[in-house]
Amino acid sequence: MIYKPIVISGNVTLILCDEKTLELEDGAGITVDEGNTLTIYGQENETGCLWVPGSEDYAAIGGGTGKAAGDIIINGGSILANGGKNAAGIGGGNGGAGGTVSINGGTVKADGGPNGSGIGG
Repeated sequence: MIYKPIVISGNVTLILCDEKTLELEDGAGITVDEGNTLTIYGQENETGCLWVPGSEDYAAIGGGTGKAAGDIIINGGSILANGGKNAAGIGGGNGGAGGTVSINGGTVKADGGPNGSGIGG
């Protein structure tokens, strides 16, 4: 089965609820194209989790193939982002630049695929 990414349009805020995990299917990912912003917060106790796997040419959280990524702001929660084969965990997809990534709190583990960075382009 092929899963489509969640596409961020405009300025979107995601609040990770305490004691809950949002786990996306393999290959789904969260696409934040240039000009858009995703801001992630942890709820009061900071125990919410987000697990995001990217697809082959898409970042787990960020841009797609040949597209620049938008801004990603992490203010809390626990985030695990695994980039696709040719993409970053958080940032740019294959051939695309990473946008601004700001980590102000929380726990972040970002792994790029074999040809991608953990965080970046």
